[in-house]
Amino acid sequence: MIPYTAILFSERQHFSRWWFLLGIEPIVIVLGLAVGGIVPWVAVLGVLGFALIAPSLLVLSLLETVITSDEIRIRFRPFKWKWKVIPIGDIEKAFVRQYDPLGEYGGWGIKYAGKKEGWCYNARGKWGLQLHFKGGKPLLIGTMKPDELKEVIATLVPSPTP
Repeated sequence: MIPYTAILFSERQHFSRWWFLLGIEPIVIVLGLAVGGIVPWVAVLGVLGFALIAPSLLVLSLLETVITSDEIRIRFRPFKWKWKVIPIGDIEKAFVRQYDPLGEYGGWGIKYAGKKEGWCYNARGKWGLQLHFKGGKPLLIGTMKPDELKEVIATLVPSPTP
């Protein structure tokens, strides 16, 4: 837990669970082929290992966001165990926006889309906290609580002028 000032916002997100089903389909297909004698059982073990491990990583993935009056913390386990700490003073502007995960960042997870778009940490949905830093690349943090996040961030960071 965060041993600092009071937590103003906290969110934990998992990938959608349907990803796990992607691992079941290859297992069923390869088992059917093995039973029919078309592929060797060694191939079954290889597919079985990959088909269980990859979706399990997605199911176990957890994007955590914590905001206090001093900082924003994010981490995406099991890929990033250490918290990424963003001091509020380093943020030039911040706002919640709707975005296209596939079109702008190439999907979900931890993504980099170049200097203009910067980094993105997202697990699901189409809403995110857009951060612009003083002299740095932008960062988008996905959220499933856009309204709650708008209220909290409005009290901490200047929003862009229209």
